[in-house]
Amino acid sequence: MLVVAVLLFSCKGESVAADGPITMQSEADKLILKNFLKHTESAVARITPETVAEIEEVESICWVWSKYLHMPLVAHKLTNDDRYIDSFVKGMDALLTRLREGPDGYLGFRGIPLPIFRDENDPTAEIDVDIAEFEVVRLICEFVEHVNNDEVLKRKYGDNASQYLELVENHLAGQKWESRELYVDVGTQGAVFRMPPECGNDRDNLTNPHNKQSKMCRAYLALYRVTGKDEYFRKAVKLGVRFKHTLTLDGGRYRWNYWDPAGDWDRTQNQSGEWKHWIGPEARGIYHGLTVAMAEALYDHGVVFDRSDMQQFVNTQVEVCWNRCFDEPEFYTTVGRPMGEPMIAPALARFDEKVWELCYGDDAAIELLERRDHEWGGGVLAIGYLTGKYLKPRTEEATRGRFRDRFTRNPENAAFLNEL
Repeated sequence: MLVVAVLLFSCKGESVAADGPITMQSEADKLILKNFLKHTESAVARITPETVAEIEEVESICWVWSKYLHMPLVAHKLTNDDRYIDSFVKGMDALLTRLREGPDGYLGFRGIPLPIFRDENDPTAEIDVDIAEFEVVRLICEFVEHVNNDEVLKRKYGDNASQYLELVENHLAGQKWESRELYVDVGTQGAVFRMPPECGNDRDNLTNPHNKQSKMCRAYLALYRVTGKDEYFRKAVKLGVRFKHTLTLDGGRYRWNYWDPAGDWDRTQNQSGEWKHWIGPEARGIYHGLTVAMAEALYDHGVVFDRSDMQQFVNTQVEVCWNRCFDEPEFYTTVGRPMGEPMIAPALARFDEKVWELCYGDDAAIELLERRDHEWGGGVLAIGYLTGKYLKPRTEEATRGRFRDRFTRNPENAAFLNEL
């Protein structure tokens, strides 16, 4: 810790060139990048048709495999080394061999759900895991957007991008969710995604928690950016509107639950008619961050959430969820209950200097450097740090607001937003 801290102190304020278009701001960050690139190579090498064929619990594609695959895409953005794009395409092609056809003909990442979601009467029943598919959708859209913004990349990888998008639109994010009645429009209250009816333990048709709705919402925004199809923007807005309706404003701060019911399908089928899921504040830092990321993404596209909304999320972060101490930080839920893990929403860093320092300052760099040799800590966990610090604009302004402008050129779309 001391050696790392001395390194940070001695280099603070210097700019150190990386092996590409991005300039690292310190020797510490240069070392973080160096180790991230090393872990990227080993992570992508794991993604083969043989290894993904063995995946049974396909939710791991969301939380593990897609993160391995995100690494080479981030690596290319940081270094401009095309071998990382080659690695991404090779890895994505391998991952997509894990797709299976459902009874209705749609392809998806089918497999058995996590134990808590299984039907004890049919524990081998397979489902398409929505968050796995939408995480891959967002990853594909990020690749397509990156390729389309560079004529050299577009000439080389344009066919890959087109093929991936065709798969996304026809299967992964296509009409199958509506046909299966798992994307549910609830009118002016927005829309939600439900879990498949094959799930057990009172998870059958259950409305997904907010952190998972966030994944679908941000995937639809990404789809709109690369296709220009209004239906995707509408769905993203609907999902965001529903989340906003569940927020409680308390003294200039937002409070929200991990899960909120959206319809009678969320009640048990026994006589009690109780809710199938517990209702209370989010109790995991990663879920906290994912949920707030939905609000930030919508704000950035100029819809649902405005600057005052984002300030209310910031107020919750710095006045309730964190004691504003860097040396001995303490964390709490949105209602002030002590937490044993960080409750940090990196999406708020652009709006507040203290949150920025917490996410991307010296202490954050020290923590990453201490784990730099660990494939997860120095690899996957470095994605957020490097992306947030070097690849996202550090501005309070909405950098993607032009997409709202494009959407509202159609008077029907403008009326749609006004109704909500």
